[in-house]
Amino acid sequence: MKKCILHSDLNSFYASVECCKRPELIDMPVIVCGNPSLRHGVVIAKNQKAKICGIHTGDTVGDCKNKSKSLVTVHTDYEDYINYSKKIYGIYRSYSDYIENFGIDECWLDITNIKGEDNGVSVAKEIMNTIKNETGLTVSVGVSFNKSFAKLGSHLAGNDELIAITEDNFKKLIWNVPVDNLMSAGHSTTNKLHKLNVFTIGDLAKADRNIIKKRLGINGLRLIDKANGIDSASIAHHSHKRIHKSLSTGITMPVNLTSDSQISHLIFCLTEELTHRMRRYNYRGKRVHITIKNPDMKITNYSANLPFHTCSTRYISREAISLYHLHKSFHPSVRAITVTVDDFTVNELQLNLTAVDALKDEALEHAIDNINQTLPSGVFRASKLELTPITDYFSKHSGLHKVAFSNNVSNIE
Repeated sequence: MKKCILHSDLNSFYASVECCKRPELIDMPVIVCGNPSLRHGVVIAKNQKAKICGIHTGDTVGDCKNKSKSLVTVHTDYEDYINYSKKIYGIYRSYSDYIENFGIDECWLDITNIKGEDNGVSVAKEIMNTIKNETGLTVSVGVSFNKSFAKLGSHLAGNDELIAITEDNFKKLIWNVPVDNLMSAGHSTTNKLHKLNVFTIGDLAKADRNIIKKRLGINGLRLIDKANGIDSASIAHHSHKRIHKSLSTGITMPVNLTSDSQISHLIFCLTEELTHRMRRYNYRGKRVHITIKNPDMKITNYSANLPFHTCSTRYISREAISLYHLHKSFHPSVRAITVTVDDFTVNELQLNLTAVDALKDEALEHAIDNINQTLPSGVFRASKLELTPITDYFSKHSGLHKVAFSNNVSNIE
């Protein structure tokens, strides 16, 4: 049976939720941002009226206020966004068991079994109306015979609109669309394609496979296939547990950090929260990254491989802190830091002498995780503790109850 895939993308999700909560904002330009006093004062989301004023995601709140005197600024409320997302997911589940989230506001559904004679268009319209009636939110929807074109359809559709891309109309409908609209054609890939005179999806569909493979490798050939409507990717059953490609924890501090000990302390705090999440998913990672943002907003990434897969806070934080110390001469002052781990395995143990030592750490940290779930005050990880303004700030702005660590954290053994 020919597949019928639907991709649903909630319109201006965060801003739309805020307008649903406060209907008086519906006809006003609204931006959603963090707390400017904590230096999180950039636009995370905006509604359509704010877009008309020339406001873009990533703009500073100060710049936005110069563009619109009637602008309304709302701080993020992630708990509400998650609750709305869960409610809409429940609507999707009433139509299909095969669902795949793409962030908090996007979702694919396989509606092959209920597509009807119009290849899913009526079902898509029913879902759109149900979401609008039950939540007040609108969605852009793409319906197609494969996953890539379904997402492309929702991307090209306007607010509260639907585009159906079929085997009969896709060449006419999308081959003149710029190639960067195609899923997996990111900024770097698009630049390489432009150098090969590939500017539209149609250009890519008709490109020489040997030339594209030489420049982009196997991923280039996959892109050519997608441009020609060849995409066999399926939507997993909703019960399927998808493995994350990576997990990250980061923070922007209210003041720039200049002390090695402060920055090392912060990296440890970030790693502890990150490994807590890894253990919740039964992940062990092997590659560690740190991302450092300087006061001039320059962002630099560094990475290193661990000798084995682990979720040990001690081993991962030691590598992350070492990466900072290796490159600290380029970062005399630090505005923000993110720690990332990837290359995951699930429930896989590697038994060598060093890994066994890490497993002992993991067992202790699992025990601490379990205690933290039952004690509202949480527990401290180490016997020698140093509470600083950095740890105090992080503990108030992270998912952990308390964060504390050894005095010699920068030289964890």
